[in-house]
Amino acid sequence: IADVYAFCISELTDAATLLAGVDFGDAGRSDADRFRANEWGAKALLARVLLYSGDLAEAGAVANDVITNGGYALTTAYAENFVPNGNPSEVIFKLFASANDQNGLAFQFRKDGGRYEYAPGPQMAAAYEAGDDRMNVIGLSADGSLQVEKYADTGTGTDQPVILRLAEMYLIRAEANLGSAQADNDLNELRNRAGLADISGAT
Repeated sequence: IADVYAFCISELTDAATLLAGVDFGDAGRSDADRFRANEWGAKALLARVLLYSGDLAEAGAVANDVITNGGYALTTAYAENFVPNGNPSEVIFKLFASANDQNGLAFQFRKDGGRYEYAPGPQMAAAYEAGDDRMNVIGLSADGSLQVEKYADTGTGTDQPVILRLAEMYLIRAEANLGSAQADNDLNELRNRAGLADISGAT
């Protein structure tokens, strides 16, 4: 396990260096961008791997670099990250999909027009605090069953699956600084965006 983590960290560190200066996609496209790996995508994934490997300090430092220097910004509303063919400021990397190169997420997630292979359970829905805007990505099908609303194009599969978002970097930086004002501030950035009140003393 240690060897695998070390290899991933080495590869992502090299990738971040080699991808410096590469933009995240072709700004001339008529549909959404951010399909191209760049320095910040490599660093965001590196922060995740460092967190999973147990190196909290370095994970926090890399996440801070992405937050401070990457040029990304949290969207005003959480659901904006999943607008079809959108280009939200928070998304660091996502996968391209089109009618000719489809993804099947909506078809698997939705009961309305899909196979409904995967669905949120009532325990997950109950885990959200009252008034949490993030609950809006869990909706009801025509017959009242819970279904995922992030990706809704069951017909042509053109939804763009989001792989890396800036919000994760805030969570990683908070994890690296639990018990501090920095952690509270990072968590409250996301809570406030979701319509929730501040918390303090996160551990």
